[in-house]
Amino acid sequence: MFTVLAFVLLAFQDNIPFKPSDEFELRMNYDLRTRPIPEGHKIDFENDKKGIGPLPFLGLTLKVIKIQPGEDRVRIISNYRDIVLNRKVKADQELSFDLGYTADMKYRVKAHEYTIYFQSQQCKDNLSRILIQVEQDGTFLVNNEVRGRL
Repeated sequence: MFTVLAFVLLAFQDNIPFKPSDEFELRMNYDLRTRPIPEGHKIDFENDKKGIGPLPFLGLTLKVIKIQPGEDRVRIISNYRDIVLNRKVKADQELSFDLGYTADMKYRVKAHEYTIYFQSQQCKDNLSRILIQVEQDGTFLVNNEVRGRL
């Protein structure tokens, strides 16, 4: 029963309209970060390099210029269904969040698609959305429009 309900809900989520591009701004924040080494996985050879160095890392800053009546919350969900951010929103507010290492997004190691839902206060209704995608060739899309290349 739950599977059927989940399928029906996912099928109707495509009907959520895109937020008009004049109501928000997205800024890319490139950074170089060294990938952390997981604990317990240490290899120490005499001639080993001290890591691979810093890698390109992408973060985004969303500036909400205008909100429609009833849009009280923002929920950002990855294509792996992880909730990246969930909070109340006001006009002229800036929200920053990390997408991850650019190579991981291109090679599909980590999430490569994020959906920003603008919801009612009870989080029951998704009123509009912003779709962020990174293609395998590095093309960066916002609401199916090309915005650059990684």
